Amino acid sequence: AQDAVVTPASTVNETGSASASHDGVVDSPIAVSILEGEVTTDRAYWMGGVNSGTVTDIIRALLYASETQRLVAAVLPLAKYSFGATESTTKAYQEGGVPSGGGGLAAITGFRFSDQSASTLSASVSNDTSRSAGVKSSTDGYFAGGVYPVNADQSSIRKLSFSSEAYSTLSA
Repeated sequence: AQDAVVTPASTVNETGSASASHDGVVDSPIAVSILEGEVTTDRAYWMGGVNSGTVTDIIRALLYASETQRLVAAVLPLAKYSFGATESTTKAYQEGGVPSGGGGLAAITGFRFSDQSASTLSASVSNDTSRSAGVKSSTDGYFAGGVYPVNADQSSIRKLSFSSEAYSTLSA
């Protein structure tokens, strides 16, 4: 999939024509205030966020070589912000998050770098979770902290196997 160039005042879509919105949300990279980022070797991705008070499902890429920001054709399966994030060499992962209506989410989302596609994994968080922190090793991603339900601290550490996408809570 080819990225579309994003300019501050408009969006340039896959065909090269300009538009003022993406999926019904006015799109201006300057106005996006809450983003979650993922990094690959030649580009960084930002997913979801809040744009002028509207929770978005938009995915953007920053190409390092040209320092150009581009709108990715794929979108998150659900608009959200404040999720935990980590990445393997092939995919970015987001744990939970806050959807449009508030609260938390139990879904884990994956974004494949090779074809720039996003999907919800079959594994899920045991409780609605938002605002967790993500780190990684070479084989696994880990999420810690967060809140669930709303404003209740979560102290567990969760593990996501990159090879199998199995998700579990550590006993330690």
